[in-house]
Amino acid sequence: MHTHALFLGNEFQGEVTPDSLNHYSADRLVPLPTNYWSKDYYWTWSGRTAVEDAVRVEADLLFQVDTRRETTQMTVLTAGGAKKYVYNRKAAEAILASGIVASLLNALSLVERKKKYPFAYAESALTGEPLSTVLTRFEAGMNASATENARIEAIAQKAKRDIKAAPTAAAKRTVFAVINWNWSA
Repeated sequence: MHTHALFLGNEFQGEVTPDSLNHYSADRLVPLPTNYWSKDYYWTWSGRTAVEDAVRVEADLLFQVDTRRETTQMTVLTAGGAKKYVYNRKAAEAILASGIVASLLNALSLVERKKKYPFAYAESALTGEPLSTVLTRFEAGMNASATENARIEAIAQKAKRDIKAAPTAAAKRTVFAVINWNWSA
């Protein structure tokens, strides 16, 4: 016995098997499974089933890992163009001052402070803290952010490699389900 595809407009609804008189009726409609419309499945005419496509599943899971990584990293980074500029400049000042003895930093002239460390100088002038203290705080913040982002990046990269290496859609989903976003070295 053969079947025919049933469409409603341009949407495939299922397959219909004709009765003995070659009439088609709704009671002979073989409806599509609920997962047929999922972007991760494709329809097999020979088996009349929806089959999960490992390539589509992989692409979806990799996208979810990237989205989670971005969202998680943004909890440690500051959004916004101006803030990024400021934080990059503060990091550059902290790197420039790294390894310089505090007494030498604090002994710099006003002109040298403004020229080499404008952000640290401004904060130092406002708070009354020594320049070295402000620069130490900049460096500590920079290092904390870098450490957390490196942790998140390592988790995401391992997850993506493991998802790509998994042989089936089910295995890829299992790898994704067990990603430990709380891992710490």
